[in-house]
Amino acid sequence: MLPLVSGRLPVEVHRIRLTAAWKRLDETGTAWERVFHAPTGLDHRTGVRLCLRASQPPFAVTLNGAQLPKVAEIGCRRAKDSVVPNQPTCWPVERLLRPVNRLVVCFSPAASHLAERSSDSAEGPGLLGAFRVMECFLEIDENVE
Repeated sequence: MLPLVSGRLPVEVHRIRLTAAWKRLDETGTAWERVFHAPTGLDHRTGVRLCLRASQPPFAVTLNGAQLPKVAEIGCRRAKDSVVPNQPTCWPVERLLRPVNRLVVCFSPAASHLAERSSDSAEGPGLLGAFRVMECFLEIDENVE
């Protein structure tokens, strides 16, 4: 079901999956990085949400150096705490997007400092182990006012 905007026709939601290309920032696998390009064709009426589902609630999520709030939209619809299991946590990010974006997901306080530095680590063997991003995507709402 598509969301209604001010009683008008439903808004079309585009989903862009951010798969693969994750890099491990530490040896324990408690911090992961993903670089991606901003979607094209965005304007002032376009809403963009970053949605993330992880093996456990992350300690911190940063996009381009800005830490995203721990309380976010669950299932991209309603505000809840990000500790609801098996539900994607979503944040509005249209104002944070740059042409090239750096997303860092930290699963422990000890790894949160890694969001500050640039990654020069080799690409990890995939998202293995206890700490992993299970799903990550951008949701784009056209003509949001």
